Amino acid sequence: MTLYLPSGYVDFPAIYSRGFTWNWLTGGRAIGKTFGCLEEHLHINPRIFLYIRRTAKQYQAVKSKDFSPLNPIAKMYNEEYKYEDVPHEDLTRIYRVLGDDKKELVGYMSALSTFYNVRGLNADVVQDIIYDEFVPEPHARPIKKECFALLNLYETVNRNRELQGEPAVRFTGLSNSDSLANPYFIDLGLMKYYGRMIETGREFTDLRDRDTLLINFKNSPISIQKKETALYRMAGEKSEYAKMAIENEFNNDDFAYVQSYNLKPFTPVCAIGNIGIFCNRDNSLFYVTSTIPKSVKCYQAFGAEARQFRARFAFLKMAYLNGKVRFETYTEKVAFEAFFDFVQR
Repeated sequence: MTLYLPSGYVDFPAIYSRGFTWNWLTGGRAIGKTFGCLEEHLHINPRIFLYIRRTAKQYQAVKSKDFSPLNPIAKMYNEEYKYEDVPHEDLTRIYRVLGDDKKELVGYMSALSTFYNVRGLNADVVQDIIYDEFVPEPHARPIKKECFALLNLYETVNRNRELQGEPAVRFTGLSNSDSLANPYFIDLGLMKYYGRMIETGREFTDLRDRDTLLINFKNSPISIQKKETALYRMAGEKSEYAKMAIENEFNNDDFAYVQSYNLKPFTPVCAIGNIGIFCNRDNSLFYVTSTIPKSVKCYQAFGAEARQFRARFAFLKMAYLNGKVRFETYTEKVAFEAFFDFVQR
């Protein structure tokens, strides 16, 4: 599969030719993710899109003419776009100016955090959802049930068009590689696939049964060229920022205490969701794995049972804080941290 154009930037025609409905793309900074995606929708294979950002504040910025992500497109193609706000809603219509006071609707803009208030969207004309910068930066304020909010947004836009013989709305998530432990990869169970991609050096994975394509732009020619620019010479190629922006490493992920063990010396303690927890003979070490023991109850990962689990097994939280918990893979670590509210979901 071709991921890059001869210029070195991201090849969206090749990516979309794979035919997946759900496309999750992570990569280094300024390698052509947003530009290429918007150029594909506006010029190469025009499709009306809903462009979203996480928060209302981000949306307010990008819908302004000064900070619009469409500006580079307008400059390259010598054209103009007009932005019209829907009154009393966090929704903006995007028009291409055609001249003679004519205009053409090309898309919409909105925010995930406030989309539930939107009523002025003509969802029937929207063919694609583009979710830009979906991975929250470390300092970003969390959105409650963030993944649920995104799925609800998609349901609102897609509605029942597939039941009527129409194609589903295509989704594209674009982001820098800030953290694998983001609300979407956690709740949708995508972390393990990204983990395998990182371990093997693969840049993409097809999940045909889930109509999902995962891409991790690890070998971008643009990233390689950027190593010699002023910022990265100053920061140093081994800095955390360079590893995220150039090497496309998920720099905010902590892989401490991830270590595989043989289960034979361990005894089952409990299970919740998709993880099982074991302890050694003297209870000095706990091991979290994907193996679910049949001899103990497996609690549901949400609602009342999740609250009961946290109360009954609160000692596991203290064991974790004291460095007495090990994890089979990073996926189990993040799941454990999420169940005990160490990370926001």
